[in-house]
Amino acid sequence: MAAGFSRWRRMQFPQEILAGHGVLSGTPETLAGIGVKGEVLVVTGPVTRGIAGQQVLDILEETRGLSAHMVVVEAATQASLDTIMEVGRDTVARAILGVGGGSKIDLAKAAGLALGVPVVSIPTSAPHDG
Repeated sequence: MAAGFSRWRRMQFPQEILAGHGVLSGTPETLAGIGVKGEVLVVTGPVTRGIAGQQVLDILEETRGLSAHMVVVEAATQASLDTIMEVGRDTVARAILGVGGGSKIDLAKAAGLALGVPVVSIPTSAPHDG
C-alpha cells in the first residue's frame, strides 16, 4: 500500500458468472444452485435487452418457482442505481441478474450488495470480467 494511503474497501463480486454459447438456458439451474426462488430482477441496457436480456427474462418467467422483472438502464449513474434498487425493493427481488456490458453488470453488483441479494452476471462482451 502506498505511504499515506490508509483507506481501503472490500468488494464482493458476483457469486456466479455465466459466459459462453447457450448460457441463457442454464440460468434457472444456476439460480437454483445458489438457492434462489421467487423474484429475479434482470438489469440490462437498451441494446443488450435485444441481445440477451429479453430472452433470459422469458426463460425465467417459464421456470416454475421463479418470476422476473426487468430494468433497462442507459448509463451507470446514481439515478440508474436508485431505479434498480427501488424496483428490487418493490418486487422483493431474491437475486439480481446483470445482463450486458460493464456498466450494466456493475450496476447489478452495486444494487445486489446494497440489497443483500446474490448477483449473477451474464456478460455479453468477451473481454468482460463479470
